[in-house]
Amino acid sequence: MMQNLKKQLQNNALNNIYLFTGEENYLKNTYRERVKSALLPSDDMMNYSYYEGKQIKVSDVTDIADTLPFFSDKRLIIVQNSELFKSGKKEESALMADYIEKVPSSTYMVFIEDEVDKRSKLYKVLNKVGQVVVFNKLNESEIKKWVKHTAKKNNMSLSDYVAEHFIYTVGIDMETVEKEMDKLISYSMDKKGIEMEDIEAVCTPLLENKIFEMIDAIGNKNKEKAIVLYNHLLLLKEPPLRVLFMLVRQFRMILQVKGLSQKGISEFEISKALSIRQFIVKNCMRQGKNFSQNKLKEALEDCLEYEKLVKTGRLEDKIAVEMIVIKYSL
Repeated sequence: MMQNLKKQLQNNALNNIYLFTGEENYLKNTYRERVKSALLPSDDMMNYSYYEGKQIKVSDVTDIADTLPFFSDKRLIIVQNSELFKSGKKEESALMADYIEKVPSSTYMVFIEDEVDKRSKLYKVLNKVGQVVVFNKLNESEIKKWVKHTAKKNNMSLSDYVAEHFIYTVGIDMETVEKEMDKLISYSMDKKGIEMEDIEAVCTPLLENKIFEMIDAIGNKNKEKAIVLYNHLLLLKEPPLRVLFMLVRQFRMILQVKGLSQKGISEFEISKALSIRQFIVKNCMRQGKNFSQNKLKEALEDCLEYEKLVKTGRLEDKIAVEMIVIKYSL
C-alpha cells in the first residue's frame, strides 16, 4: 500500500525490493525519485543504476546488484517497463525470481511496471520477499487537494472554484496537471493568487473542453462562434473525424444526463451511473437546457449518418462537421 511506503520513507526504513505498478505514472515516478533521494545523495551516480525497456538482460542487472557499493552502504537499481512480470518473458522472469530471494542486503531494487501478471513466479516471489505498491489514478478531489497544496506551497491563493475550473480545463491526468500547474505558477509569480483569467491565458485546454465550447455556441445559436472554434481545432491539427466523434460523444452524454435528470436523479448519482465527473454532469445539465430530447436524438442520428458518409468517401470530413454546426446553430 502507498500509505506503508510513505511511512517507510518518513521513518527511513525502506524494504530492499519493491514493485511499483498501477495506472498513475505520475505517482510511480514521483515515488521512484523519493526512494532514490532517501537512499543516495543526489550526486552519487556510482551506486545508482537505471534500466528501462523490454530488452533488459537479467544478467546485466544481477551483476550490478551483486557488486558492493562504492564508498557507501547502499546501492539502488531501478528496473522500469521491463515486462518481466508478463507471461511473454518466462525464462528471464524466472531468473529474476530466483535472484531476488538472495539479493545482498546493501542492494535496493525497485521494479516499475504498468501491467503485471499476478500469477507469474516473479510477482509471487516479490510479493513474498519485498513489497508491491499499487498506484491507482487519483480522483478529482485528490487532484484538487494536490493543486491547492501546490499553490499554497508557492505562496499563492487559489479558491475552490478556480481549482475546479483548472482541473476542468486541463483534465485529470496527473502528468498533464503537474506540467500545466508549473506553467500557471510561473505565469502568476508576480501576483498573490491564481485567477480564472490566468488559467485562460496559459493553460492548454483538452479537446473535450473545446467540444464543450462548440456545443455551448451551437446551443446558444451562435453559429459564427461555433465555426471559429471549429476552425481553431483544425489549426491545431485535430482531424475532423475525431471532432465529429467527440460531438457524437457529447450529444449522447447530454441526452443521457438530461434523461436521468428528468427522472429526479441527483448530479452525484448521475455521475456514478455514467462514470463521468460531477463537473461534467453540471455542464451537461446546463447544455441540455438548450436542446429538446428530440433535437439531441436528431443531432446524434445526423452525426452518425455523416460519419458513415465520410468513411465511405461520399462526404468530405471537414464539410461533415460544418454541416452539423450550421444546422443546429440556426
